[in-house]
Amino acid sequence: MSKDFVEKNNLMFILIGYYLPVVGWMLPLYLKANSPDCQFHAKQAFVIGRLFLLLLGILWIVGNFVPVYLDFLLVIMLTILLVSYYLLLVVAGLLAYFKNGALPYFGKQVNKVKL
Repeated sequence: MSKDFVEKNNLMFILIGYYLPVVGWMLPLYLKANSPDCQFHAKQAFVIGRLFLLLLGILWIVGNFVPVYLDFLLVIMLTILLVSYYLLLVVAGLLAYFKNGALPYFGKQVNKVKL
């Protein structure tokens, strides 16, 4: 196999890791265990997904104490959270595709993740 094919194959796994929300990071992490690029981007997607789930849990807890007539505020906050999560994943995927780069804050958090 040529070097270009291997890099494109790794890139496909990296992009799948970003574009499948919450659980997509598992594919490059476990299927490409020998590729440091795949490992890095899988862990970065995991950190982003972990933050999303934490914020979603906080929103759910807060939602239990909000009166029914203010539910529209929860819907707005949930929409903002989901859109920002997907935008963050798209930006991370584009950085991986064009530069093989990392997001500023999340790239530093990858070193703390032991999976």
